[in-house]
Amino acid sequence: MPTSAAGSSRPPAARGFTLLELLVVITIIGVASVGVAWSLRDTDADRLDEQAQRLQTQIEVARTLARATATPVRLRLRPNGYAFEGLPDDDTGLAREHAWLAPHIQARSDAPITLGPEALGTPLRLELTLGQARRVLHSDGWSPVTIE
Repeated sequence: MPTSAAGSSRPPAARGFTLLELLVVITIIGVASVGVAWSLRDTDADRLDEQAQRLQTQIEVARTLARATATPVRLRLRPNGYAFEGLPDDDTGLAREHAWLAPHIQARSDAPITLGPEALGTPLRLELTLGQARRVLHSDGWSPVTIE
């Protein structure tokens, strides 16, 4: 078996990762975490969009029920939510009071919102605000409620 003189053998190969490899991995993790954080953000505009879509759907259901039961239904805005008055208690849960999805949502309407049994209803305009975000629900009384 051959032997070498002291100091003439190669040092053992280093094991582990190079600094460049570590920096690449850290960069990938950083970019991925920013992407996740960006997708999980919950802004006032997002919450207001969700509330506007929910209210839009509920107004259309209440309008349909008003026509089906030949009973006028009124939308009452309250500081902490809203309620549909005039609806029969049923399984839809629409007749109960509804809280805003975010605590600081404010709603304003220039005129009372009444959904009547007639096919041509009264026009409605309802403004929702949360922080700097603003959405307007409106209908000419004939068309479905839309969101601006």
